[in-house]
Formats: sequence, structure tokens, C-alpha cells
Amino acid sequence: MTITRHAVELFVAHEILCIRSSLFNLLSYLPVLQKIDLDRLLDSPTNDLTKNTACGVALQVNMDGMDDLVKLLAIVKSHGLDGAFSDDSHYFGRLSDRENITFQSYQEPLRSMRCSLQEAKICMGALNNISAHLTKKIRCLQKRCKPFVLADGINRIPDEILANIFEAGHRIS
Repeated sequence: MTITRHAVELFVAHEILCIRSSLFNLLSYLPVLQKIDLDRLLDSPTNDLTKNTACGVALQVNMDGMDDLVKLLAIVKSHGLDGAFSDDSHYFGRLSDRENITFQSYQEPLRSMRCSLQEAKICMGALNNISAHLTKKIRCLQKRCKPFVLADGINRIPDEILANIFEAGHRIS
């Protein structure tokens, strides 16, 4: 099976749109993310937070890159998507407080660009992790809501109309 360049371009364009959409959705969670005690979570021996959901599924949230992602979301919130991700913006490379010795031997602007690329990949990993967990949470909540939505819908139908529905059903059978 041969993958054409056009198919790859379509896939990449789709992924970029998904990332922008995910960032818009995550901006609404920024106040919640800022309240998380990341130091406590990052100091845990496994560097993970394990949590049981209401659906009984154990979710393991890797906290690597979460600080960088929170800082990036704050930049996106204050400067907008276009301002934060324009070609001349250099917010990446300043998200992390960690000193990266890997790129010290490079000359500028390559050093900054490599740091920015690495931080972008770390943020993308954290964003993908959050997106996967939100997807699971949404599916779980949809399954749990379904019977209540159906019951509420039937309860909202007036008794006279329900009586007509049951009479029509009885006549058909």
C-alpha cells in the first residue's frame, strides 16, 4: 500500500486542526490546571498520578511536561493562538525552568530553535495525554448519562400523549 504525498499532507493538516481545537478546549480548563499542586505530583516516586474514575477504569496520568503546557496555555490565553504560534514568536525555549545542556554546543539561533522544538514536543505529549484522558472521561460520562436522559425525556412527555402512544402501540400489535 503506497501512501501518497497528498494523503500525508491531508493527515498533517487534520492533526494541526485537531491540535488547535484541543488548545481551544484546554483554555477553558486553565484555571483548574493552575490550581493543581504540580510540585507535589512531580515529587511522587513514580512521577505519575493514578486515579480511579467513576467508571472503574484506572487512569494513569503522566505529569511530564504539564508545567510547560500550563505556561504555554497561559501564553495562548494572553496572546491568542496566532500571537503565540506566529513564526517570529519565541515563547518556546522559555517555558521550562530546566537547564538543557544537550543544546549548549549549538550556536544561536539553532540552540533556541532546538530548545523550542523539544519543548513543543513535550507540550504535545502532555496535550495528547490530557486529550486521551478527556476522551475516555467523555465516553464514560455519555454512557452514564444515557439512561437518565432517556428517563428524563419520557418524564417530560405529557400523560395524554403517552396514553396515545401506548394505545397506538396496542392497536398495532
